[in-house]
Amino acid sequence: MEPVRCAVVGVGMMGSVHAQVLDAVPEAELVACCDLDPDVEGRLPTGVSFFTDLDLLLATRDVEAVFVCTPQEQHLPVVVRCLDAGLPVFCEKPIAHDLDDADAIIGITRRTGGRLAVGHTMRFEPDYVALAKSVQGGEIGDPVSMSARRNVPAFEGRLLAHRTTLPVEVGVHDIDLLRWLAGDIDRVCAMPASTSSLGEGTVDAVVATLRFKGGAVGVLEFNWVMNRRSGLAGDYRLAVFGTRGAGYVEMRDPVTRVYSLGETRWLRTHGLFDVGGTMAGSVSIEDRHFLGWVRGSHDWPVSLEDARAALEVALALDESARSGRPVSVGR
Repeated sequence: MEPVRCAVVGVGMMGSVHAQVLDAVPEAELVACCDLDPDVEGRLPTGVSFFTDLDLLLATRDVEAVFVCTPQEQHLPVVVRCLDAGLPVFCEKPIAHDLDDADAIIGITRRTGGRLAVGHTMRFEPDYVALAKSVQGGEIGDPVSMSARRNVPAFEGRLLAHRTTLPVEVGVHDIDLLRWLAGDIDRVCAMPASTSSLGEGTVDAVVATLRFKGGAVGVLEFNWVMNRRSGLAGDYRLAVFGTRGAGYVEMRDPVTRVYSLGETRWLRTHGLFDVGGTMAGSVSIEDRHFLGWVRGSHDWPVSLEDARAALEVALALDESARSGRPVSVGR
């Protein structure tokens, strides 16, 4: 496959990861990055052009596809400008920061015939994919009860809590996974925890219950307070109990331990890692799948409606956490 000439717009936490992958995989040629912060240029791979003005980047006509990794409230204007330039777009999850922007993005994509993929990375995590295939293949019967947790390092909370919410940033991953397994969600109830560990008034954790239109129920648990200096910096779980059996994905970050005379070491083995110079992990799989989609060799597994629905449920969890009451979805 001819490498896809790519640009990354927004070189922050996730944009930097995508740039690292695109610079390494054979399916891509990272030609440009764009960010409002001029200091970003010093962190880019050698030979990658840098812009602080998206219009100037798009005017170069040297780009075939764009990865939009800006803050959520900037997804709409950036995605629209890239689609107007006739480029396939990868947009980091969530699709937008609110439903008005999500609907605008979807409407413009449909009207223009543009190509937009929303990056829900967990759809490309092999363990989750294997469980989903088992559930969808009927091995455990109809889902009856599910639970998911996603507890992430506190640096994410400190970085993001002032501009987004825990359900929209972190919970949206597992909302999408549970919808993938059991269909639409019609009612949620959330309980937040605020311990001021990340700042006064910050929501540090959320526990929530979900009811699915098909009759199943679920529990979500997520936080962004995990200490990176501890032996456990992240914690992930997905469990499905059905009419014929059960299935689990159980991951802790790091999941691999090495015991020696001098120390115990924990090795990260998912998300993004290097195997002899080859980028591996779910982000790499996702990006390479997108590049194949650009070239027409793959379908994209997450519909724009899926991306919108995950955001809608996350926003309903925010509303429930504020009000202390259950909230209906999709009405």
